[in-house]
This record gives sequence, C-alpha cells and structure tokens, in this order.
Amino acid sequence: MDVVAVDDASSFRVAGFCNDELTSVLSGKTLPTREDEHSQLTAKLEKKPKQASRKSYIQRVKEITKNSRKQDADIERILEETRELQLKSNSIQERLH
Repeated sequence: MDVVAVDDASSFRVAGFCNDELTSVLSGKTLPTREDEHSQLTAKLEKKPKQASRKSYIQRVKEITKNSRKQDADIERILEETRELQLKSNSIQERLH
C-alpha cells in the first residue's frame, strides 16, 4: 500500500481511501470477505429452481405436438358428425313443412 497524500497528522489516504474507510475495510465491516460472498452465492444458487435438460424439453414438445394432432383429429371428427346431423335435421324439417 502506497501513501498517496497526507492531509494532516491524523488523516491520510491510501489508494483512494481515507483513514476511516481504510480502517473499516481492513476490519472487514464494509466489504464481505470472499468466503462470505462465496457462501452467500452458493446458497442463492442452491435455492434457485433446477433447469430441465434439453432432452426433457424436446420430449415435452413432442408430447404437446402429439396431443395437439389428436385434438385436431377429434375436432375434425366432431365437425363432420355435426355437419351430418345438421343435414339430417334440415331434411327432417323440410319433410315436416
């Protein structure tokens, strides 16, 4: 540590810190130690939800696509049945009039 400037007998600056800041930094009160920071970051990482793998995403997309195709087929079948029923209903109504 190089002394950059001496203001008076009780105050000096080292690498941009005044003597009060330097004392608190050296005592570790303002800046967390690397071990503390590491343990805090590790705890945060463990709390975060785990990300699913690429394989599971691909499997889910395939499953969703398969279900969507089944639904499309069901919708087409229901629409066809509805059309047939509508035609029958119209022909019955014509006979009644």
